[in-house]
Amino acid sequence: MIMWWLTGLSIAFGAGLVFVLFLHFSLQKKFFEFTHLTDTVKKDLNAVTNGTVGIGKRLNILERNLKDTERTLKDTNERQDILELREPADKQYGQAQRMIESGASIEEVVATCQISRNEAKLMQIFKSPQAKDIAD
Repeated sequence: MIMWWLTGLSIAFGAGLVFVLFLHFSLQKKFFEFTHLTDTVKKDLNAVTNGTVGIGKRLNILERNLKDTERTLKDTNERQDILELREPADKQYGQAQRMIESGASIEEVVATCQISRNEAKLMQIFKSPQAKDIAD
């Protein structure tokens, strides 16, 4: 009976040992899978981090370019405003000069171009042949 009991105990011990070895190898396999998965996640996280840093640098460059463009646009708009303020007067004098060259009277030039009588007279004087002799 003791023999049967020792045999049963040996079989149970052997089965337990097989079960423990099975668990050991299963856990070892899971450990290696987990290690591989952890390494993959670390590499992916590193790639994402590096990509984020690159995006941040690119974003800083774009922000600087945007600020430069905004400054340039503001300067351009200011110059445009100055030109627009000056332009009507230039057009008036250009039109007055063309009218004087075509022989219009001082009164017509003053009424049409909305310039002073003295300005119209001065333009007529510069248009005269004597003014050309003085300039030469």
